[in-house]
Amino acid sequence: MRLVVDLQGAQTESRFGRAVRVTAGVRWDDHGAGVSAVSPRADVVWQAGRATTVKVLFGSAFRAPSKFELDYTGGSYLINPDLRPERIVTTEAGIEHRFGSVRAQAVVFHSRVRDLIDLVQLDSVQLEYQNASSARLFGGGLEFEVANAAGRRGRLSLSLQRGERINPEAELTNSPRLIAQAVVIEPVFASRATFGLGLRYRSPVWTLAGERTTSAVVADGRIGWRPRHGIELGLEGRNLFDVRWTVPASSEHVMDQIQQDGRQATLTLTLTPAQAR
Repeated sequence: MRLVVDLQGAQTESRFGRAVRVTAGVRWDDHGAGVSAVSPRADVVWQAGRATTVKVLFGSAFRAPSKFELDYTGGSYLINPDLRPERIVTTEAGIEHRFGSVRAQAVVFHSRVRDLIDLVQLDSVQLEYQNASSARLFGGGLEFEVANAAGRRGRLSLSLQRGERINPEAELTNSPRLIAQAVVIEPVFASRATFGLGLRYRSPVWTLAGERTTSAVVADGRIGWRPRHGIELGLEGRNLFDVRWTVPASSEHVMDQIQQDGRQATLTLTLTPAQAR
């Protein structure tokens, strides 16, 4: 058994034989102005075989109100001195197995959020941030990843989920039921350069006006070149095929949906210090 204690919390780790490890801990955060939170966490990891790992995780976390949500008074915004942090409690179970150079993982999860911070319309003019609702999110996911010694890598992930608001019950806005992603990275020119291509899919989501956005498949790419150790030049392309897609707007916007950026290109320079290589 190992116990670690510091000013922000404590954590203990115990082993049961060689195959099972149990970790439990608690963290305390104080953001001042009466905003504080205690977050317990625990996990059980079972090494079921040389290539198979089973995990059960439990954890809680929080999001403190932002400075804007706490103090902004412009226009018709009112300050809410009783605004509390959002809290989330998540339980997750998963299994991971390796088939040679392929890693496969399956997970199921359930999260419950309380004290969600929403912008509430008090009357025809005034707005206020309030801890107005609670929600739950449940679902599962699959991921497959392959990598070899030459640096070639690929990853495919798929997540099915449903987010619901509680009291009154309704499907959450801006909460896709299906998210999928595929990424391929290929080394070229004796591994001095890499070429990467990714596809991401997002299913339609509800907007505040009760409309649904369209689904979107967006392609991104990157070419990286290392002329010498510690230096990498990159050319990144986002939304390569200039797909037109939208996301829901919040209640403070005039429009119901916000158009996302089209095709973009970015040049990057990355310098890595010798001690970090």
